[in-house]
Amino acid sequence: MKKLISLICVITLICVSMLPSLFSNSNIKAEATDLYLEIQKNSWSRAPAKTVYFPVTLGNLNPNSDILVKSIEIFDKDKSLILEEKIGVSLKRVYVLAKSKDEVRKSLGINPPTTEDLDKAKEILLEIDTTKDKAKKNILVEEAWQKLKYKPTDKNSDTYTDAEQKLSNLLYTKWIEIDLTNPAFLWGDWNVTGFRGLEIISNQSNYSSSAVSKWDTLLTNNLQGIINGSYPKIIGMANSDVHNSTYMWGLNMNYIYTGSSSPPGTNRSTVYNNLKAGRVSASSDGSLAVFSLNGYVPGSVVNVSPGTNNISITVSAECARGDYYSPGGTIKIIKNGTAVLTDSFSGLSITRSYTLTATSDCYYRVEVTFNGIVGDHVEYSYCFVNPVYVNLP
Repeated sequence: MKKLISLICVITLICVSMLPSLFSNSNIKAEATDLYLEIQKNSWSRAPAKTVYFPVTLGNLNPNSDILVKSIEIFDKDKSLILEEKIGVSLKRVYVLAKSKDEVRKSLGINPPTTEDLDKAKEILLEIDTTKDKAKKNILVEEAWQKLKYKPTDKNSDTYTDAEQKLSNLLYTKWIEIDLTNPAFLWGDWNVTGFRGLEIISNQSNYSSSAVSKWDTLLTNNLQGIINGSYPKIIGMANSDVHNSTYMWGLNMNYIYTGSSSPPGTNRSTVYNNLKAGRVSASSDGSLAVFSLNGYVPGSVVNVSPGTNNISITVSAECARGDYYSPGGTIKIIKNGTAVLTDSFSGLSITRSYTLTATSDCYYRVEVTFNGIVGDHVEYSYCFVNPVYVNLP
């Protein structure tokens, strides 16, 4: 949510700053003061999304001539072009009806946030970055959102006077589609420290290969710190991130090893402590995979003596899908980010054991993928089990 609020501010400022070079006709280069521009922040959604849409409304305040709008361009904070919309629209003059941006807004009942609102929103966003209390952070996000919203008005198109309706008709609105998977919008501040988990499955039926790759990189680079306890374990997790009722609640889930399905295994502290310890399996649809290494569960640091075949791994898995035709799947054992064993199986459940050799400190984790035919296509169920860490003398 905080990301989207910040994005609103950046795009608004970029659009305003680039107006002189974007809007022109064949004879005159338009000045920024000639253009009425409005991007109503109420159009934005705070819910996580891959695509957002917002309306750019334009008007011509030049008293002497029409203006040809050739394109709308949006740049990121580094001034790199991320989107260009070629529109080729001629804006008729609104000067006889409104001579300034404020007059347009007053006539049509458009009440953007005030300068004080924007300054306060900036203060709140800064406070969010330094607040550790999750409940307070959520409250601050809502406060910032409220400050950025346009204010309500009694005016609407049904109550416009003839002059106001004519003014409205002279404005042009272009709905812009922004792809938030564009690298310009993706979070990438890996200088952050102290985090304990990473979403490898989020609001999707499969998984994020880039997140899994980053997870392995973080585990490998911090392996010695994790083994000796000086660096926190980074837990791979699934999260539905559901913000509406149209998506299947609980599709993505985590299984946590607590030792019991009744108290004290279901106590809050027990669940949290085992989650923090890395005793977790992440699932895309409720299917479950577990494994042990030399009898130890995920999250454990195991002291192993040197030698051949010093690692014994047992994998068990069961698919939650009952609609798979000709079901089967694969087991992958990952060592320090590299698959060292891949094994195929048939059916909806499997238990297999493997013997491997570790010659240095490392971690092992397990991936189990189920697949089956549903209708005329193949569907998949993914399970990622957190690592067991191996310590050799």
